[in-house]
Amino acid sequence: MLALAFRMAPPYSGSMSDMLQQASGKDRERWLAGESDMGRRIARHDWARSPIGSLSRWPQPLRTLVDVLVNSTQPMFVAWGPHRVLLYNDAYAGILAGKHPAALGQDFLDVWDEIRADLAPIVDAAYAGRAVHMDDIELMMNRRGFPERTHFAFSYTPVNGEDGEVAGFFCPCNEITGQVLGERRLRFQARLDERLHPLDDLEALVVAASELLAAEIEVPHVAYARIDAGQRYMLVKGEWGDAGIAPLKGRYAFDALVPGFVDALRAGRPVIVPDTAAEPAADASAFHRGAGAFLAVPITKDAEVVATVLVHASGRRIWSEADIDIARDMAGRVWSALARARAQTAAKETSERYRVAALATNDAIWDWDLQNNSVLWNEALFVTHRFVPGDVEPTGDWWIDHIHPDDRERVDMSIHAVIDSDKEHWAESYRFRRGDGSYADVLDRGYVVRDRQGVAVRMIGAMLDITEQKRIDAALRAGEERLSFALDAGGLGAWELDLQTGELTTSTHCRENFGKPGNAPFSYADLLATIHPEDRARQQEAVERAIAGQHDLNIDYRVVWPDGQTRWINVRGRPAFDETGQPVLIAGVSLDVTHRTLADQHQRLLIDELNHRVKNTLATIQSIAMQTFRHEDGVGAPPEQRDLFESRLMALAKVHDVLTRENWEGARLRDVVLEAVAAHCGGDQAAFTVQGPDARLAPRIALSLSMALHELCTNAAKYGALSVADGQVSIRWVVEQAGDGRCLRLVWREQGGPAVRTPSRKGFGSRLIERQLGRELRGTVELRFEPTGVICTINAPVADPGTIAPATLPSVK
Repeated sequence: MLALAFRMAPPYSGSMSDMLQQASGKDRERWLAGESDMGRRIARHDWARSPIGSLSRWPQPLRTLVDVLVNSTQPMFVAWGPHRVLLYNDAYAGILAGKHPAALGQDFLDVWDEIRADLAPIVDAAYAGRAVHMDDIELMMNRRGFPERTHFAFSYTPVNGEDGEVAGFFCPCNEITGQVLGERRLRFQARLDERLHPLDDLEALVVAASELLAAEIEVPHVAYARIDAGQRYMLVKGEWGDAGIAPLKGRYAFDALVPGFVDALRAGRPVIVPDTAAEPAADASAFHRGAGAFLAVPITKDAEVVATVLVHASGRRIWSEADIDIARDMAGRVWSALARARAQTAAKETSERYRVAALATNDAIWDWDLQNNSVLWNEALFVTHRFVPGDVEPTGDWWIDHIHPDDRERVDMSIHAVIDSDKEHWAESYRFRRGDGSYADVLDRGYVVRDRQGVAVRMIGAMLDITEQKRIDAALRAGEERLSFALDAGGLGAWELDLQTGELTTSTHCRENFGKPGNAPFSYADLLATIHPEDRARQQEAVERAIAGQHDLNIDYRVVWPDGQTRWINVRGRPAFDETGQPVLIAGVSLDVTHRTLADQHQRLLIDELNHRVKNTLATIQSIAMQTFRHEDGVGAPPEQRDLFESRLMALAKVHDVLTRENWEGARLRDVVLEAVAAHCGGDQAAFTVQGPDARLAPRIALSLSMALHELCTNAAKYGALSVADGQVSIRWVVEQAGDGRCLRLVWREQGGPAVRTPSRKGFGSRLIERQLGRELRGTVELRFEPTGVICTINAPVADPGTIAPATLPSVK
């Protein structure tokens, strides 16, 4: 028995009239004539012969308490007066079972004489004015003609009479036997699994399981028997018991057994014998062996009985559903364990796969016994859905009650529709209340197990938590909506071409880009038909190159709308490949760039016109210069000055040509250098070495650098390395990180020329290089006259986006 833990509370003072409106006159007995059976019984009872006297003389506190309990659906009773006279309601009558209705008006402790030792201290405490609350008390009751282990939760509240003294106590209670037995069953299953798991020997496994079952249900003997596939005999594989029961181990032919016993086993029904002495057929059975009570619980696999557990009690015993359930659990687990032992390797592999799958999915796996409305859950229910074992009732009602109220009726109807039909599979999505009160979105699936008659007896399933998946799906939908909004806002149409089937999927805006209504069918053949005939081959070649080269597609081409308009469309895409490297699709976006293309064409026309006019201007300047420098009668500039001016003008024109090719958006450094030195290479290209990474320069920097290189080349040709046959010039540059930006470092170095001396004065060319170039580049220029040759070092920031490309050019000789 559980130790009694008392909780102290102040006694109930006065009447309970503040809870219910008091009645008067004839209305006082109105509650005794209502729908309550116990109300009518209390009204008819001869109370005048009882210790509490006739009903009309009852004190108001007692009348109020009776009013409360008669109209309540919760089990309640009142024990009144020194003789503890018992009054109770309809719900408590169910707890009394066979003691009802004789218990009405009797001494409470006499009614429960078999548990008087347990209840008397609690009753004494209540009459002493101390309230007692019990969450769980175990009581061995005898209310149906046999001892029965029960569990209750209740409160005893002292009630004062009209004289202010304790006159009795009031008790609301609940029987929690089912919940406790369900938890006990789960604990037994866990202990059984733990005990059987490491065992491989068949007999040792059966003996261990039999010993556990015997201890759990307090019997002296348990045996396990396997039934052959043809159901011709039964083989007792192992047993556990004391000396009072003769051993059963051996083989028993069904033909030699009692027909009723065999028929029940073959049908999968338990054989329940509470008293072997009272049943002649039990005496004839080979399995009772002097036991006072006998129980055989079969288990079935694929609608065939495969094994049974045999249980013996020393004396007469009424077998409970809990005993049968636990015996069935033992038999089923022994069967599974024996199968595992017979195929240990295969079972271990299966167990490992199941374990990994359970960890990967976090499915809450459930086993619903439809005959007993009991549900077993695996550990995932507690881990994933935040329950503790005491919070989970092993019933189908508990499960249904935890479904969201808005989903409950739909789920309950759908699952029973499958159970009541001949279907096997069920699936529903709903919201399930977790242990912390929050709701999880779940996908629940179940399989119905039916007996030979097609009646659903069991349902096994798995409940998958899809809360996170639904959150991700919602986020994806929101992202797709944002993407669609962004595409529409930018005039972009989305498309995807399946390279295996040729099927083209397009958005509304994409179809509109090609001149088709947003809801019109649009195949890849339709797309090709809209492309201008002069651009069609180029478009197909671009797609094929992108797929073959596994790079992005980016192409502009013309399309002809149904109304005859010609539009320019920019199409960008990226191919996708499977694990073998085969292309499976290409997808991307389309954009109507007609206005941009026409504007670019107009801009190009203007630039070409400007370039033409600049060249004409430079030609005019050259003509004027030539007229100015011309010698007439010994008057005019020397020829060498005329040649120098002309060469500088030509250098400016050449770098202008480089910029013109790039639409004045910039120029490649390598092109600027090669154009500057080209005129001085002559037939000896070995005179120059040009090396450095490719870099793109702004127009301002390109012009200034070109003029500086021209001056360096001119000076080298006159006085330096280029003035002799073996002289060489190297032009090398690097791009370095400088603080938060990057810096171009270019070095001009002459070798093999005449010895160099620092000039006494600087000419125009030197001043152009050191001063003008430094200002234009926003950097520094250092010109050194080393004996071995001139060295010019140029440092200039290059912070423009896309200025530097990573490739390194080979040396140019």
